[in-house]
Amino acid sequence: MRRRKLKRAASLAALVIAFPASGLLGCQTEPIYEVEAAVVPREPGWTLADMTRAIQRAGARRGWDMRIIEEGHIEGRLRKPAVMALVDVRYTAFEFDIRYRDSENLDYSPSRGEIHNNYNRWVYNLERDVRQEFLRMRPARSEAATPASP
Repeated sequence: MRRRKLKRAASLAALVIAFPASGLLGCQTEPIYEVEAAVVPREPGWTLADMTRAIQRAGARRGWDMRIIEEGHIEGRLRKPAVMALVDVRYTAFEFDIRYRDSENLDYSPSRGEIHNNYNRWVYNLERDVRQEFLRMRPARSEAATPASP
């Protein structure tokens, strides 16, 4: 009987220690990731409209709602169950920025400049996907710009 009580106490102690630790691991915050002047290679004929399409397509692939605010500025909104992230994407034909604008339930701390690590992963993925979309679109543009051989 005494042995059973000791086992229960040990199990309870392990849960008390493990539960807060698992909560800390699942809800980590880190410095907010912002993209500044991310450059895509200069391609002949690449326009601001092409960059707009690349950003919209990249965002749509990851579930972002990409809304054009004005030329050179897109607002990206990502909704997941119980959370929301809002970013401003400002761009030219050859570079773009992604900046935090607002969020819900992502533990954003303006004083520390920190946010839940999922936000940073989403922004990193969006940045990477814009570059990949540029590469996807580039061959089609290059072929269209190249005159046919006689």
